[in-house]
Amino acid sequence: EISACLVGSEMCIRDRELGAPLRNILTWALLDSGLHLVHAAAVGKKGIGVLLCGSGGAGKSTTTALCLQNGFLTAGDDYCAISLNNGPKVYGIYGLLKLVPGAIGTYNLSNPQGFRERSDGKMHYSIEPSMCKSLAISSIVFTKVSQETKTITRLSPRDGLLRLMSSTLPQAIIPQTELFEAMGDFSKAIGAYEFEVGPDVDNVFKTLDELCAH
Repeated sequence: EISACLVGSEMCIRDRELGAPLRNILTWALLDSGLHLVHAAAVGKKGIGVLLCGSGGAGKSTTTALCLQNGFLTAGDDYCAISLNNGPKVYGIYGLLKLVPGAIGTYNLSNPQGFRERSDGKMHYSIEPSMCKSLAISSIVFTKVSQETKTITRLSPRDGLLRLMSSTLPQAIIPQTELFEAMGDFSKAIGAYEFEVGPDVDNVFKTLDELCAH
């Protein structure tokens, strides 16, 4: 049992380092520029985008992949850097997206490095051709997989902060105090929404398009 746990931990570490190499080191290095690494994806158009947040399985990666096939750009899938230095912005760090092979959204995604399947059954896909350096963020969107695509629901700054904390802080390393303050400022500066995403992908694109236009 101990050996199995050690092997499982080693595989998780290997998966994490492959998808987000040197994340702990980058977390500290980015602080000097006023940037904070958060567990989120980001998509947008014409330099304006939305931060897609939520716990694992909330649909961030699938939504991002589908958006890339419909004219959106991205600043990353799993980890992005946020800053308020020049208004609410998100910056791209990693050029990989992870999804289960053959899942909706993987159409046209490439695996140029020949990445092997992860221990969780997912695969890393390259999104570098569709990445932009940064996006001005118009809103925070907490995705939730549903049987149908529903109208977005506005959240209070408090609820937005609590949800952002619940998805980011468990994966964060120190200094969490600075990260908490940054997320608080971010939540106060822009609107937060819950968005139940389902099979009606055209409505997903329309909703995100409208948020990017504001």
